[in-house]
Amino acid sequence: MIVLTFSLDDFTNLVNKAVRDALSTRAEATETPKYYTPSQLCELIGWKKSTLYQNHHNGLIPGAKKVGNRLLFDSAIILTWIEANSIPTKADKIKAYQGRAK
Repeated sequence: MIVLTFSLDDFTNLVNKAVRDALSTRAEATETPKYYTPSQLCELIGWKKSTLYQNHHNGLIPGAKKVGNRLLFDSAIILTWIEANSIPTKADKIKAYQGRAK
């Protein structure tokens, strides 16, 4: 058995460093890439790959680019497309109704 002894300041510094490291790693992982792969886009919008490819084939997904034999989707165009095609929530509908009533 190994017993380690830390002062309160040493322990606090270790914990703070671990938290900072974890948060910086998380921030790096959540940066939006310039292009989404089909797998990334499926994960983002919750579709199966077959649905994604079918909708791409039918011209329903904007921002697609063919690079060699790879299919990529421009993230800025995709995020705008998602925002424009999102289904309003009940809260959104209530807010819109209240805005018209004034």
